[in-house]
Amino acid sequence: MGTLGEVGSRKGQRKHNCLLVGTQSLELVGVLLYCTLSVAAQFSPDSTSQSVNHDIIGQDISCDQVCEYDDWFQRAHCDERNLYTIPSSDGCEDTIILELQGNHLTNILVNSLLGYNHLKTLDLSNNDITVMCPGVFSSTKYLTNILINNNDLNELLNGTFTGTENHLIRIYLQRNNIVNIHEHVFQGLKALKSIHLSYNQIQSLPPSVFHGLTRLQYIMLGYNELEHLDATTFKDLVELEVLSLRNNKLKQLPHGLFHGLSSLREVVLSHNELVTLPSPQNLGINSINRFYIDNNNLSQSESILPYLQVTSERLEISNNPLTCDCGFISIQEWYNNRSVENSIEYSVTCNLRDTKYHLDVSLPIPCDHPTTNIVLSPEVKEDPATNNFISSTEDGLPTNDYMSENFKLNQSCGQGTVDIITLTASVYSAVCITICIVLWICYKLKGRVT
Repeated sequence: MGTLGEVGSRKGQRKHNCLLVGTQSLELVGVLLYCTLSVAAQFSPDSTSQSVNHDIIGQDISCDQVCEYDDWFQRAHCDERNLYTIPSSDGCEDTIILELQGNHLTNILVNSLLGYNHLKTLDLSNNDITVMCPGVFSSTKYLTNILINNNDLNELLNGTFTGTENHLIRIYLQRNNIVNIHEHVFQGLKALKSIHLSYNQIQSLPPSVFHGLTRLQYIMLGYNELEHLDATTFKDLVELEVLSLRNNKLKQLPHGLFHGLSSLREVVLSHNELVTLPSPQNLGINSINRFYIDNNNLSQSESILPYLQVTSERLEISNNPLTCDCGFISIQEWYNNRSVENSIEYSVTCNLRDTKYHLDVSLPIPCDHPTTNIVLSPEVKEDPATNNFISSTEDGLPTNDYMSENFKLNQSCGQGTVDIITLTASVYSAVCITICIVLWICYKLKGRVT
């Protein structure tokens, strides 16, 4: 039972949330109403006599009037022409590339692209676009590349890319003001390979926003406001190769986030707020070429060690507040013995009593035998796909076959060395005692003979 103040605070928060949802809903209704009225205005009986309708739909100018058309390349140069509307296709019906960047376009309506039936590349970058009506690309079924970067979009509505399902490969939406992405906006884009959404204001992603995009190879989500990711966000993206989530506000990664991403070769998580890092196995990573976790809030070196084994080219961990411990010594040992193909950023440091230590500086802490990215669990099996030994223990850390069961990574640092030293000392003592006994017997026997 909360206090009256707490109850009032919760009521106020609920009221704020309701107002926020209501405002967003009104904005969405306004956009859809605007798109609908614009289409209705085009077909009204007196539309030819109303200049305002011409201004909305933009059919008062044609491509052959304001653009430079290249017959050889089937390319319409309409860029930087001080245009406020998209010209009609008259004179450019066979256009494959339509360049409209660097104008003053604000609203792209349902019928804005009618007549451009052969269009493959559409460049709308560097305009002032705030509205993209659902269905705007319904007449451009061969569209392969859409460039809408550097505009003022703040929402992606379901149905926006309807009509491009079979051919659309690349979507460039970086450097807008996108806050909301509707759940099914990319639905059915079975040819899509690349989505660029960097430099927006995206705070969250619908869990299934990328589902079904089995050809997707590149997702760029850097420089947004993401605080949380659902474990199924990238589910079944079997061809995904590069994922950039840099410069967001992620504090943790859910287990299984990369499960099933068999083609994944680069993940960029730089400049987030990560405090903990799940093991590669818990994230779903068996091997990766490049893994970037620099400039986060990671303090435990032990969480980084397993990535030394699964990362083949570059592991970037600099500018994290790592603690100087046995785990960091293990990172130092790996760094000093690394192969030429595998590198780690030199500017990695740990903190010990307000002093920073680099990878090439010995730590003044008792760690007799630091182990490098190695742990052996009670049950070990070999992964036939990678020839690596995979642990089946609950912690999920990778293992190596040549270590004794007593060597548990950083849980008893140096304990294996102590056991070996103890065993060696015992054997040495036994041998010495045996030699002494033999010499004493020989001495006695010699005395009797003489």
